[in-house]
Amino acid sequence: MAIYNLFFQPVLDDLLLAHPLVRAGKMFGYPAYYAGKKLCACLYEEGVGLKLPAASAERLLR
Repeated sequence: MAIYNLFFQPVLDDLLLAHPLVRAGKMFGYPAYYAGKKLCACLYEEGVGLKLPAASAERLLR
């Protein structure tokens, strides 16, 4: 059974599922969100994983 922070899922549902191209799914048993067939976000244990273009990730990590 996948263990993750239950607080994050309704927040991500409200934020991401409002977009018509995003759908909910699973990744290794954890809640995940896909844009088309590509993973864009997932919940894992106590965190949220986001898949971003390299330039966006670099800007966020400054």
